[in-house]
Amino acid sequence: MEELLSAQEKKRVKTRLILESFKFSFLSDTCSNLMNVLQGHQDTKPSGPFVFPKIKVYYCLLSSPHVYKNAREHISMQKYRCLVDINTTLDEPGIIENLLKVEIPPGVSVRIKYLNS
Repeated sequence: MEELLSAQEKKRVKTRLILESFKFSFLSDTCSNLMNVLQGHQDTKPSGPFVFPKIKVYYCLLSSPHVYKNAREHISMQKYRCLVDINTTLDEPGIIENLLKVEIPPGVSVRIKYLNS
């Protein structure tokens, strides 16, 4: 009975990974690699990856500012975002170290936030 109480009293820690990229293929490969690493730990409960809608930004550049004022170029930029939540106990060693060992392709940015649960 005491073992059940001690297991329930373990402090849970919530870690949030926010991944951003300009190419969706890089983002999906990175998410699948991270989920494979997280499945190897017993006391880890990953939730996600949650994919957010892409953000589109359009820019209009004047190619000739003096004579041909209507000559413009339109450039668009798309940004993809993904979120992964990880619930662990304080006793689980090496999760963040294993996540840092995952190869992340250039062009994918990862932010790690620790949240209180």
